[in-house]
Amino acid sequence: MRARATNSCLRMGRAAVFLATLACPLATCRSLEPTVFPATMTEEYVQSPLRMVDVLLVIDSSGSMEEEQERLSRNFQAFIRAFVDARVDYHVGVITTDLRNQEQAGRLLGDVPFITPQTPDAADVFADNVTVGTNGSGLEMGLEAVALALSEPLVSTYNAGFLRDAASLSVVVFSDEDDMSPGSVDDYLNFLAALKGDRAYRDHALMNVSAVVGDVPYGCEASDGTGVAGAGTRYTYAAQSTNGVTASICSDDFTPIVESLGLDLSGLRDEFPLTRCARADTLEVVVEGRLEQQGVAYSYRPDRRSILFEPGWIPGPEETIRISYEYYPDNQPSCPAGEPTPSDTP
Repeated sequence: MRARATNSCLRMGRAAVFLATLACPLATCRSLEPTVFPATMTEEYVQSPLRMVDVLLVIDSSGSMEEEQERLSRNFQAFIRAFVDARVDYHVGVITTDLRNQEQAGRLLGDVPFITPQTPDAADVFADNVTVGTNGSGLEMGLEAVALALSEPLVSTYNAGFLRDAASLSVVVFSDEDDMSPGSVDDYLNFLAALKGDRAYRDHALMNVSAVVGDVPYGCEASDGTGVAGAGTRYTYAAQSTNGVTASICSDDFTPIVESLGLDLSGLRDEFPLTRCARADTLEVVVEGRLEQQGVAYSYRPDRRSILFEPGWIPGPEETIRISYEYYPDNQPSCPAGEPTPSDTP
């Protein structure tokens, strides 16, 4: 993302202030100060470019995961919407945490092993693939399953075509128990990074792990009483180490989680920072020549000093976002919720 900023402000001439000070006694002129006018700023951004991404979903298939699988299967449209809006070239495949079943261990599931933008009836395929059943082993080894899925012989046989050299790789784990794989988490992360080359060790846009698991450190319980989840400590560590998304498997509604995952994996930004505190009523946000409506396409976040685009209005790949606004100079770390008041001179 690239940004350019310009600003201009009107000032009272210093010479005029100096002459006015000479023309009257100090006692009567002490309150004479330069008038501060609202200043104008224009900031320009370019949205991230088109992205290729391979998404490997790792679904816990143990006996306690029925409700979670059903919630996930119902949220395909939320998950995929960010990809569609961003025109992302995606592969989405599903494996389980079960390594006991040798016919399933590490293999992409379903008659259609992975979903692409060209997959017919993709929502139905997704629902079938993520509903993996609850007969899997209670010894969940999600990270080991990922390593098997992306290694020989599976990467050239059952899983052939899923992993692409030019695409970034994102692993997303859904589990109500922690990982019990034999290797260390760092060993698995090093394996995944090596698949994407040296840059992936530093650039987590090329490889990351996300975790929808039990809350760390104590786990969690679903509010409807449908189940209890153990703390997903290892999965959470993997996600935090690679700048992935973390969320609770005990959430009543997976829609916000899945939307967040879809947006994160698409590589698009929905929030753009402002350099100064904006006067909300003066904001003009133009995307590729289109003037967007505040409260519909975007909202102003004074607490974060930013513009946040709403789902469905997020700028597409390489589109230009031009943000203009008036501001009063303000050195506060966050902006007032209402119209700012002058606090310093420009």
